[in-house]
Amino acid sequence: MPGERLFLFLSETFDLYIHIVLSDVFKTEKKVPTWAENCVTLFSSKKDLLGDAWATGMSVWAEYEKIRGLQSKRKGFATTSGRPGLVRDWIQRARKPTWAPATSGTAIGESFWTWWHAIQPEWRRGKGGNGRDMVRDGNDWTAVDVNGPNGLSTVMAVLFFWGVDVRSRRDHKGIADWARGLGDVTFVLQKLAG
Repeated sequence: MPGERLFLFLSETFDLYIHIVLSDVFKTEKKVPTWAENCVTLFSSKKDLLGDAWATGMSVWAEYEKIRGLQSKRKGFATTSGRPGLVRDWIQRARKPTWAPATSGTAIGESFWTWWHAIQPEWRRGKGGNGRDMVRDGNDWTAVDVNGPNGLSTVMAVLFFWGVDVRSRRDHKGIADWARGLGDVTFVLQKLAG
C-alpha cells in the first residue's frame, strides 16, 4: 500500500485532481480495523485496471468510513434480498484481499442492481424496478447509511469484483453498466460523507 497514489476528482468544471495516498486516509486513526485494511488492500489491488472513476469511488468510500469512525460493528443493511452470493463468500473468508469469486460479471451485475435497489430509501426507488434509474433529489439517506464491515464496504467489494471481471473481458461487455453502478454508489457516498 505505501506509495499507491489515487486520484480524487474535485471539480468537473476545472478537471482538477488531487493525488492522495489511500493508506494515508486512515493514517490519523489510532487503530485501523483489519476489515478496513483488507478492504483498502483489495480495492487498491486493481486500481490501474479499474481506472480513475474507481479511484474516486474508493477515496470517497474511505473518507466516509473515516468520518463514521472506522467502526467494526456487525450491523448490516435492513435486507439481504438479492445480495450477490459473493458477499457471503467474501465475508466467510474474513474479507481476504487475495480471494476472488468464480462468478461472472453479468451475474454479479444483475445481483448488484437488485440488491442496490432493495437497500435504497423508498423515495429513491422511483418507478423502475431494476435499480438503474433511481431518484437523486431527496435528503433521508438513513436506509443506505450503513458503515463498517457489513455496510457500504460490501457494496464496494461487489463493485470491485464486478469491475475486475468486466474490465478484463476482451469484448468489454458490461463496462457501461458497471460504470453506471459505480457512479451511483459514489454519488451516494458523497452525499453521506458531505
